[in-house]
Amino acid sequence: MAWTYDTARARINDFNRSAPQVVIEDFAEQYIPRLRLLNEGRASRGETTAAPLFGLSRSEAVVVNGVHVYVNLLDFDDALTEIQRETEASHIRALRFLHFHYAACDRAVEDAGAQRVDFHGARLHAVVTEPANDEGERVRRALELAERIRTVAAAATEEFGGGLASRYRIGIDSGVCVAINSGRGDEQEPLFLGNAANFAAKLAEGDDEGVFVSQRVMRLLQGLLGRPTVLSESRSRRGAQAFDATSLSRSMGQLIAETASSRVLDRWRADLRANPASASSRISFGFHFHQPPLSSISYANLSPGNSIRMPMATVFADIDGYTKYIQGTIGNPRRTGEAVRNLHVIRGELAAVVRDDFGGRKVRFIGDCIHAVIASGDARATDEMATVTESIHLAGALRSSFDLTKTILPGIVDLGLAIGIDLGATPISRIGVRGDRSVRVSVSKASIEAEERQSTSDGVTTAIGEGAFAAGNAAAKSYFRTRTVEQMTYDVAVANVPTLAVPPTLKTDESRAHSE
Repeated sequence: MAWTYDTARARINDFNRSAPQVVIEDFAEQYIPRLRLLNEGRASRGETTAAPLFGLSRSEAVVVNGVHVYVNLLDFDDALTEIQRETEASHIRALRFLHFHYAACDRAVEDAGAQRVDFHGARLHAVVTEPANDEGERVRRALELAERIRTVAAAATEEFGGGLASRYRIGIDSGVCVAINSGRGDEQEPLFLGNAANFAAKLAEGDDEGVFVSQRVMRLLQGLLGRPTVLSESRSRRGAQAFDATSLSRSMGQLIAETASSRVLDRWRADLRANPASASSRISFGFHFHQPPLSSISYANLSPGNSIRMPMATVFADIDGYTKYIQGTIGNPRRTGEAVRNLHVIRGELAAVVRDDFGGRKVRFIGDCIHAVIASGDARATDEMATVTESIHLAGALRSSFDLTKTILPGIVDLGLAIGIDLGATPISRIGVRGDRSVRVSVSKASIEAEERQSTSDGVTTAIGEGAFAAGNAAAKSYFRTRTVEQMTYDVAVANVPTLAVPPTLKTDESRAHSE
């Protein structure tokens, strides 16, 4: 498998021709009334009603004024290792931890009348969209939600999830974003694009526990309280201004949070009595080796008891500048529709490069970032050196395809692509207890490192983690001697890190056990 200019250009043109014109609706004035009528008709026919903003078609986008809540589980990295190394046992512990953390968060979000957008690793994104005409009330509900999650998730994780420590950093911002969905079937991918969602995610980054709000949210809180509010200033890991609102959120939401915690946990205990097999001690994770290419992975067939674990490369590629681009279009439906349509084309091409050109598997899109995995090898083992080489070629192809889209699509010439790569033993599964909203998960030290490398890169940089660097061939080590390179297209990647004919090797006895 390989990337070619002609194939990519033809594919991008096909995506562009087939991409629908996007209809932009206002959440309060257009979308909700239409959804209400749709659900009334479904209910009258005995059909399942649709949740707001979940399952939007590719031709729909909704402008939503909402409060975004990001919850970051600070201690998750510790759950991934056992005696300073990743093992099958430590990955089982980590996935079991996430399984109950996701379930607890879902119950807290539902009980608060909010909506879960997505989980990604140890991070939850939820949004409060109602009441549509009262931003202050949405902020108050978001603070209550933050307290519910802190109390419910911590208590549930301790009681049902093995007693692992859990601390939370929560970021909150309010503003207008564009809601879309690019998934289909059992791979739904609802997301919100815009400054408020992006900034809330940044506020949730850092090592200090607490609830951190934007200055806009702080001003709204002052209005709610009817007096100036003095909050201790702090800073997120990326330097964004924040305010530690933990004590305030507790004073406003502690009583309701404690009541909600008790109510949710009581319902959960009842569920466990009715279904003892779902208790944490009985959630059984079983791993198997998946023969490359990983493109043949079916997420619909994965479950805790049927999970994958093997050495693989993880790649994150984030569109640099897209949030600013789409934020600048809000208020102009034609331009917003064009920006959403462009994103569908870009994402279609990036996913096709991963799947069709390199036999990799997209895990998910996280906003405007693709998370993918790739492996080379045979039925018994991953060839780690070849996998690193292929992941470098994949990164170059992603940049080449992205550069091509900028010559075809309007308005995106200033966008870039930041890419991070790493390699290590990584599990892939579906977890949570939400049926068709169960969560695709692929998380390990290598995936965390790949995302970190991407997040600290700019739109021209490709960065490689220590695991991939150590497993790479001599050419890869020479080319990535500083761990980062700029403007690495496919041709540049192949020229500097050529494919070598090396027999597949097993890195550890543990890898051998998983392949047999």
